[in-house]
Amino acid sequence: MLVLVCRLMFRIWPVFCASVVSILLVNHANQPPGIINSGQPGFSICHLPCWAGVTPYETAFSEALKIITANLPGWSLNIQANNAQVSFSGQHSESRIDGIIDENRGLVGRMRLDVALPLGYFIEELGKPYCVRANHLTSIDVDVVVIYWHLGDKSVMGITTLNSSEKWYPGVIMEALVMLVSDEQCSLGDALPWMGFARLWRYQTDYWD
Repeated sequence: MLVLVCRLMFRIWPVFCASVVSILLVNHANQPPGIINSGQPGFSICHLPCWAGVTPYETAFSEALKIITANLPGWSLNIQANNAQVSFSGQHSESRIDGIIDENRGLVGRMRLDVALPLGYFIEELGKPYCVRANHLTSIDVDVVVIYWHLGDKSVMGITTLNSSEKWYPGVIMEALVMLVSDEQCSLGDALPWMGFARLWRYQTDYWD
């Protein structure tokens, strides 16, 4: 189903499809907002958009893996790297981490992590979102929700997918997190200002088959 979601999203948000390809469709447990899942490493090291000691558009790309490795003791990371991108995955006890780091002029550029943390944690950490994009994919009855926080010259983008039976509330589990340069995504026509946990149709500007 996730592959179909991405194909459909490619028509909607081409620039973000690569960020959604490896979203993990996790079970949406009822977790209290503000509580970090102990299976998600790196978030206690520094404040977003920094993760595990690495800050997009500030940390040297050549140093990023050293910093992550130093801040995740006991983790054995599988790494695939080239001149422009590093992907990594790791397992430690019952925990897992997967991510991609892009290079931008010698610095860490866009950084994407697969996560399993409640939206309420990110609201507590980052404040209220700046804007939201939501599209209902009618052919598979799924809402794809993208939430943005603007933090000065950087942005954090959270992604989740919800089926029609799932509630939209602070306990919703975010499945992917992208740290990127603040690029005025909220000024685009299909992104709407944060209206709290209004019904998702209020954030939808169109329906897609």
